[in-house]
Amino acid sequence: MDGTTLHGLCGCCGRRFIEATRYRPRWGASWTGTLAPFRDEGVCPGCYRLHGLAEGGEVPWPEDEWIARREERLRRVRERHDAAFCMGGACTDESIDTLRELGDTLWAFGLLAECVETRGYVVSLHFLRPDREPSLLLEAWIDLSLALAADGQFGEALRLRRQALARQRRVLAPGDLSRFGGEVLAAWLAGRAGRPRVARRQAERLGRLAAGHPDRDLREMLVSDAVMLLADACRSPEEWEDAQQLLSCFVADLDGAADLLREVLEVREEEFGEFDPVTAATRLSLAKVRQHQGAIDEAVHLATRAHAAWLRMEAPGGFRTRIAAGFLARWKGVAMP
Repeated sequence: MDGTTLHGLCGCCGRRFIEATRYRPRWGASWTGTLAPFRDEGVCPGCYRLHGLAEGGEVPWPEDEWIARREERLRRVRERHDAAFCMGGACTDESIDTLRELGDTLWAFGLLAECVETRGYVVSLHFLRPDREPSLLLEAWIDLSLALAADGQFGEALRLRRQALARQRRVLAPGDLSRFGGEVLAAWLAGRAGRPRVARRQAERLGRLAAGHPDRDLREMLVSDAVMLLADACRSPEEWEDAQQLLSCFVADLDGAADLLREVLEVREEEFGEFDPVTAATRLSLAKVRQHQGAIDEAVHLATRAHAAWLRMEAPGGFRTRIAAGFLARWKGVAMP
């Protein structure tokens, strides 16, 4: 991957920054004030904190405007796909790519049932085109498993993700970031699908892979993910006692796991800001560990902040917002939006 892909220039301040951290308005809202001219291209995290958060520069659209914009965006994407289909049929590169774009658009608008159907079609088309790059099939598999998980079909999502992961293990080196991501997702899906033993095995594998990685910052990030997955997979005190034995593979004790997560959270918050997917996920991970340690008040406080962050970043009723709300409802006994 070259520098052009990894980095971008902020149109607001002109600084160079990591492209993956670019902020845009969440779906169903628009920027106002200083950030208004950049609502389409987005801005760097620094400008978002300086202007977006400080000025409160994001307002929700009225419901009728939200629906109109959603339908117009979907209409344009469907027209592009129909044109590609008419020009060359279903299996051309352009037709498959525009169909994937349609799936991504449906995902962004929260239309999960249609998204699952569309992404499933993309996967089937990839099997009809064995000449395409194998990594594209892997990406399509991952996209479909995420859509299935968001739609609550965790068992089917886990089945697809494990198929993709088996292929990744054959073709990727143990330290490859894509493989780490696959291990994380497979473990999380196993926990959600009601298979905690599978989830713990996946988390243990992730922890062992992470413990031997030469990059210290990446190693700490991956270990924190393993701790999060173990916490999420355990449904009883007995299971948590077993999980702590696995944690000893890469952290000294549960207090060490919490300390590690706090360090990672501090770094991520400073680098990406509070309203960032990576930061919010890390904060919720720490909340889970603190809840297992019996610090319910701190766990609720951390999870509340993660929930507030997801509310700002996702469309109404977003997948990760619902996850954070579920933990808060469990710990507080109060339903969350």
